[in-house]
Amino acid sequence: MVRLRKQYDTTRNSRYAHQLSEDMQKIEDQLNRNEDQLKLHKKGSLSHTSEQIKHGLFTVANRIDNVWARLTNLVLNHDGKDVKEVVDIRVATDASIHRTAKDRLDYEFAKIDKRFKREVHVDDFGAVPDGKTDSTEAFKKAFGNGRVRVKASAGVYIVRGIRIPSNSALIGQGKGITTFKLHEDAPASTILLTNADHSGNKNIYVDGFSLDWNRDRQGGMRATGGIAS
Repeated sequence: MVRLRKQYDTTRNSRYAHQLSEDMQKIEDQLNRNEDQLKLHKKGSLSHTSEQIKHGLFTVANRIDNVWARLTNLVLNHDGKDVKEVVDIRVATDASIHRTAKDRLDYEFAKIDKRFKREVHVDDFGAVPDGKTDSTEAFKKAFGNGRVRVKASAGVYIVRGIRIPSNSALIGQGKGITTFKLHEDAPASTILLTNADHSGNKNIYVDGFSLDWNRDRQGGMRATGGIAS
């Protein structure tokens, strides 16, 4: 914290000049420190990218990409072709009609998002991202029967597999920041992350993490193929 004088000796003398110079030096030093810290943060391994910075339901990267795509679309369709397709895409699955295709997609996304009735943090159920603690049961409790958005902290969670039910989301702090890693004792056929019911899950969203199948566990595992480890 920088503290500057609130009252100067306004007499034009060496004391006034010294006080003013001293405060200006404090300001300069603090600005330089802030700039140095910002540069270090940008180069740091834990720095967030635009894909990891969320604003409402979207990320900064998503909003930038979306605006660019919409502008590109306007240019590509300036000749008036494919009008029927453009009009048709404004009709949602519930037959409601929207002003633009973008409005329709946002409307559909919001409908799905409302299916998440609650938001929880897996750490509150006993998970510990220390790269050692088995957090499998904590993820099971956090997801329950679904309709939930589960958040995870930065660090490494050791699991024996994560199963996500319908209408659920799993959100980490970013690629390389939050990691889910298979337990040392997990069998070769273990699936690290998948939906809970392979015959009928829907509306599952995952974002912001990395997966580590821990292929060196138990002295080295042979790949079994597919999504298994």
